[in-house]
Amino acid sequence: MKTTLLYYAVLIAALLPFRASCQYKEELKEIVYHLSSPELRGRGTCDIGQKHAAGYIANYFKNNGVQNFNRNYDSIDYMQHFSLIEFKQNTVVYTIIGEDSLKVNKAYAFKSVNQTREFYFNSATVVITESDRKLRNFADTLSPKGNPILVLLPDDLYYSYQSVLNNDNYVLKDSTLDAMFIKTIRPYLQTVNLLTERFSHADSREFLLLSYNEILERNIAVEPEIQKGKKELNFVNSLRLSVSGQLERNVKETENVISVVQGKSADSPWLIVGAHYDHLGIRGKNINHGADDNASGTAALMVLAKNIANLDEKLDYNLMFVAFSAEELGLLGSNYFADSKEMPKNVKGMINMDMIGRPNPNKFNGKYVYVQFMGSGTKFMKKPMKSQKVEGLRTVKRVPLVSRIIYFFSSDHFNFYKKDIPAVVLYTGLHDDYHTSKDTPDKIEYDNLENIVIWLTKSIEAM
Repeated sequence: MKTTLLYYAVLIAALLPFRASCQYKEELKEIVYHLSSPELRGRGTCDIGQKHAAGYIANYFKNNGVQNFNRNYDSIDYMQHFSLIEFKQNTVVYTIIGEDSLKVNKAYAFKSVNQTREFYFNSATVVITESDRKLRNFADTLSPKGNPILVLLPDDLYYSYQSVLNNDNYVLKDSTLDAMFIKTIRPYLQTVNLLTERFSHADSREFLLLSYNEILERNIAVEPEIQKGKKELNFVNSLRLSVSGQLERNVKETENVISVVQGKSADSPWLIVGAHYDHLGIRGKNINHGADDNASGTAALMVLAKNIANLDEKLDYNLMFVAFSAEELGLLGSNYFADSKEMPKNVKGMINMDMIGRPNPNKFNGKYVYVQFMGSGTKFMKKPMKSQKVEGLRTVKRVPLVSRIIYFFSSDHFNFYKKDIPAVVLYTGLHDDYHTSKDTPDKIEYDNLENIVIWLTKSIEAM
């Protein structure tokens, strides 16, 4: 009898993790499907679908014993509201007056540049190009240190950049940037990575992105491709760039969603865990569902917060779980949070999850997560993340170079890294459905997503 009882006890013990695992998987799946549903309209920042998602996340925290940042369960206090300014243009015309024949695929250094609407430069470099590849070729030929760089593109290429630079139509309300007339090419944009890697951190010069239209084309002569390796610039005495148009500004509201799990002491250091829940919304007639980007990370954040809040023992850290808005508009939600009064003073580290639902089936059998550490002081996170193991999940620390560069700048952890806070970002990588209407919940690998949550729960518990 004792042997039989022992047998069943062992059998039940073996089955318990499996049952908990199944509950994680189904719960994660339910969350991802809801956040990616047509009713949420792609969770575009400030859209009603994004508002619905914020309320859904807050209610989940409340119903699962995770307190808000005021240490209660009032639904309102989970929300961190902030304002954005949306810029809309009606008509904008750029004209350039200087040399009779400015040539495509050349970099010009101007001693005097005059742009209307308050922007004046003593000198600048103007790059006139017709392709992405040729733009990158200018990385070694641009002007002396400190000069602004103005990039003039043909309309079709400019508007293709616009689809990537849609975030430039929004700025935080307190920002002084006039996003309509100055287009800052941020260093985390893939398309101009080589240019910005070389210049934006080294000397903080400004990148200006404009299109040349029919009026401007009268002053531009097309020239064959630039000679490879050419290092000289073409100096011109003066340039006047005239910008005219109308600018409409609208103030819109959005919100981060914040929850807290208190550690052993209120004075304990803080660990921030984040994921952005916004996406691209509706573009044209298509809903961009954003299942992987980033309903996957948001679902993991929610379940992880519930797991940590319901542990039997309190941890050595206070934890703050933040679902960021406006990431797709330029990391604006995390930028606001990092400078806000809700940001704890004693933050020891930050963990960010962005696109963790679509592992490549040709890599590690599709059972992995990339783990990218940033900054010094990550040892307290790195050690438990390395030691904790989950069967069926490989935690990959040697991230491919291209992915490492892309993800270094491209998600919310970057706003913490800039403040010298050690950070780690988790992801499974890009795919062909990225930022399209085909990023749907049926394509998420829920077994792998579940394993990531189990592994991260164990890792945080061991920190």
